[in-house]
Amino acid sequence: MKKKNILKLIFLLLIILIVCIVFKDSLSSIFNQIKDISFYGFISVLILSIIYSIIEGLNLSILAKQFNSKFKIINGILCYFYTSFYKTVTMGSGSYVFSIYYLQKNNICPSQGIDVSTLNYVLNKFSVLLFATICIFFNHEFIYEKYFNYITFISIVYVITILIVVSLIFLCISKKFHKLLINLLNKLIKRNKYTQQIKYIQGEISNIRNSSMIILRNKKIILFQISMNLIKYLILYYISYIALREMNVAINIHQAITITSLVTILAGVIPTPAGIASIEFVYVLLFSIVTNSVNVVSAMLIYRFSSFIFPFLIGGIYVILDKIISITKVT
Repeated sequence: MKKKNILKLIFLLLIILIVCIVFKDSLSSIFNQIKDISFYGFISVLILSIIYSIIEGLNLSILAKQFNSKFKIINGILCYFYTSFYKTVTMGSGSYVFSIYYLQKNNICPSQGIDVSTLNYVLNKFSVLLFATICIFFNHEFIYEKYFNYITFISIVYVITILIVVSLIFLCISKKFHKLLINLLNKLIKRNKYTQQIKYIQGEISNIRNSSMIILRNKKIILFQISMNLIKYLILYYISYIALREMNVAINIHQAITITSLVTILAGVIPTPAGIASIEFVYVLLFSIVTNSVNVVSAMLIYRFSSFIFPFLIGGIYVILDKIISITKVT
């Protein structure tokens, strides 16, 4: 058993080494830009990134508590870092799976873990849309003036995002939507060998609906989750403002937060692993139109450090320590 755990640790370190090699250019660029940040700016970015992570963990723990009353806030925070690490390692494809796996390690069965992860994802998507809607409402003149040539594209993506969010909500609460989805799958996949898979999907969807209805009965939880998500995204978008100001980009806080919310919406419909490249591209595109500054690229790298690299690094440290502790317990 000890040998098996040591091999797992070696394999994990090998994965981290491969990830570092793959992201070598990005990491070096990010750390080069961080050197140009003031001490106050650097500390501010780190603190805000940590607060963002704590809120994410808090929200996750509240949902998980509905299935395991002993699930603590610290477990939710560690789950966020744990998932952030594997999100990078698997290029986004494994984040959902490892979230469920972590929850299972904390006495939440896989079916309930699916429910928690799905609900958390739906509430996050809804909050992103709501935040962007608020920004558009209060800053529509600014958006129309600066992005007149992109209004059609922004509008289409905004509508697509609404449709995605509505579909996710129906997935959680609507029995009729479930029947429609299963009937659609049956029509698209007519081979008998997929019957069991469709039944499994149907069962999981029913579980998600049942769990969602239990949580949705407590409206205080949902309102609290959405409120904390809005605060969370305000913090994340404020990091973008700090990064832009640190790179001497002339922009006010309202503009920075509004544009960053649009970046999140637009990048969300571009199918890339873990959001890699899509956020970078959209961020530079939108901010360059407003400021016309090459320093936007530097600001983007700092922003991505706080939202992507920093959680990955913390998650990597936690995963390694967790493996070491597992090995020592065996001995």
